[in-house]
Amino acid sequence: MVSESGGMSVWPIRALLRRALSARDRLYVVVDAARDQELAFTARDRFGLKLETLFEGDLSPELDHVAPHLISVDAQSAYLDLFEEHLGRSAGILLVSEAKTKPVRAHLRKIFVVTDEEGEELFFRYYDPRVLRVYLPTCTASEASEFFGPIRRIWVESQTPGVMLVCAPDRTGVRIDDRPLKTGDRATVAGQSSP
Repeated sequence: MVSESGGMSVWPIRALLRRALSARDRLYVVVDAARDQELAFTARDRFGLKLETLFEGDLSPELDHVAPHLISVDAQSAYLDLFEEHLGRSAGILLVSEAKTKPVRAHLRKIFVVTDEEGEELFFRYYDPRVLRVYLPTCTASEASEFFGPIRRIWVESQTPGVMLVCAPDRTGVRIDDRPLKTGDRATVAGQSSP
């Protein structure tokens, strides 16, 4: 598809993902219920998707409603349309991995708790696009390898409306590529809507 924005292709997020995923790839969403409860719980209530909390142990209902959740989702799922509608709320990220849910969740829980210089344990909110956009460009190759683990690519909303960043570890750190989205009836590229 050629857009009116200098030949750059723009697609809805589902179409971009279908084109980008291999037959062995699995797609996951990490949603921060503290930032967007509708996006988190509509996955379960309307789309029948299973939510896996990234917090440890049994949660009270109050904590469950503010926890980050891992959701396995098919690239054809209409839930991705809702995810696309909620871009700009910094509510979650998309992950691509060949691994099943259990090892992906275990890895995400492992990188969720970090230790600062004084030895204090902190929660690393990597599932917040604002945090991830700052963190990933600073990674060395070994840091990127440790952070990504079984994850091949992370899709995160850009600061530019209508653009996703596709992030993958490489030999120098993290490679980050732009993927413009077509949202609704209007294609958005580099923050400008086409007619």
